[in-house]
Amino acid sequence: MSTYGTEEKGELRSNLTKLYQAGRQDFPDRADAVSAVATDVNFLIEDLNGRAAQLGDPAVTQDMLAVCARVADALIRTVKTLNACAEGLVYIADDFVARDEFAQQVFNSLGAELTTGAPAQAPVPQQIDGETLLHEGDGDDYVTSAPPVSPEADADTRNDEYDQAQDGIGFPEEDGS
Repeated sequence: MSTYGTEEKGELRSNLTKLYQAGRQDFPDRADAVSAVATDVNFLIEDLNGRAAQLGDPAVTQDMLAVCARVADALIRTVKTLNACAEGLVYIADDFVARDEFAQQVFNSLGAELTTGAPAQAPVPQQIDGETLLHEGDGDDYVTSAPPVSPEADADTRNDEYDQAQDGIGFPEEDGS
């Protein structure tokens, strides 16, 4: 652990390049990755919600939807937090540059990708309201499939279809040569 000398007391030291790199590249990249996962989870929730409705919204699917909605919410909050952190890091670095001559020199030596424009902001996926997903029902509004057919009836139907398909198939004419 190092100690500060008299002339260094009250100073805050930071690596300006790393602040800009984190605020303009690292945090936005991570926010983009989390945003993509959150979007995927939202699509999965929509799919699960439809399948749950077809099953009559049993308790187990409602529990799964509740967990998924909480996961999606946590991912969305993470994207927002990473976006805010990126902005904050650039703001702090800009403040150092505005107040310190040495920081200004470092800033002038950095490339444009670290010094220009606002920090990139990852898209924030749409919030899913877990309460609208969780409702009990008998599934009558959603189930449109035909009633099940007994194996015997199914076998008879398949055999009839096979016989009909065979009726239209002719044998090639024998060549008299």
